[in-house]
Amino acid sequence: MRSIRITVVALLLIAGFLPAATLAEHEVDHRYNVTGFVLDGDRQPVANSAVNIRMGNKTIGTQTTSPQGYYNIRLHLHDDDFGQKLVIKSGTDEATITVKLTPGDNATPRIHYANLVGGRLVEEPLSKPRYAVWVYITPVA
Repeated sequence: MRSIRITVVALLLIAGFLPAATLAEHEVDHRYNVTGFVLDGDRQPVANSAVNIRMGNKTIGTQTTSPQGYYNIRLHLHDDDFGQKLVIKSGTDEATITVKLTPGDNATPRIHYANLVGGRLVEEPLSKPRYAVWVYITPVA
């Protein structure tokens, strides 16, 4: 019986610390999402490609692209990081973006679209690449 009480108390203590850590990680004024696609020169997705984001010499975010070439990296940036240069690299493609945000604005999501298309940076939302679908109709005997 005593071990059950100790287990319950331990679980309650652990649970008490989790919400604070979760809130700190997800505060809007610290979030900066860099999202986009990595596409080749024919605008075809580059799947399973590592995307790394550096600020100076430090890697601050990394993710592998999906089968559609999509990535979304949440960075921990502050208002003071406004105007900082970030380098995005995937394979041999590399581009530099500038942190754009409104200091003090805690309501607007901070999303930076950074697509690497054939080695070129495109800073606007792209729709997911579409694939040709062929339908063959054959007579049934």
